[in-house]
Amino acid sequence: MKMIKQLLVIVLVCMYGICSAQDAPPPAPPPGKDTSAERLKKSMEELDQLLKDFDQKYSTKPADGPVMRVGDKKDGGTVYWVDGTGKHGLIVWPDDLGIKKWEESDQACKKLGAGWRLPTKDELDKLYKANVTLQILSSYFFFHSSTEESPGVVWRQSLSSGTLKTGYKTGTASTAAVKGF
Repeated sequence: MKMIKQLLVIVLVCMYGICSAQDAPPPAPPPGKDTSAERLKKSMEELDQLLKDFDQKYSTKPADGPVMRVGDKKDGGTVYWVDGTGKHGLIVWPDDLGIKKWEESDQACKKLGAGWRLPTKDELDKLYKANVTLQILSSYFFFHSSTEESPGVVWRQSLSSGTLKTGYKTGTASTAAVKGF
């Protein structure tokens, strides 16, 4: 950001004729007109404000608090995915909650406490990719997701092979509980 600002300052200075190759001083401005120096000063103030606004909107600086990393322990589980700031991500409960029908799996997750739930299809895929390295859950069965393919049919994924398929909610599958932070 500092380098961008320096380049923009050079451009502004050159635009207002301060980088003139001539040795002669610039002509006096007509009465009531801004001088190049005044226009430059005003442009610099506007540039500073634009850069501050840009930095606030697009900053990747984390908010106050600890930065989490994949593999860290949090809220009784293991962090298996984090965003670019390290402030938001997903935690998985360290144990498979058992082979159950979808509704039983949903209830088993909720019994763990506030925020615990079945993963979405996308979160389950992230869990599969993380589980390859972390080996958090060691089941060879398919795991329920909370994402419905159609009424009464949900997506399931194998955490050992990554295979994704659908199944009826009345059928059984393994249960992984996740929580966002």
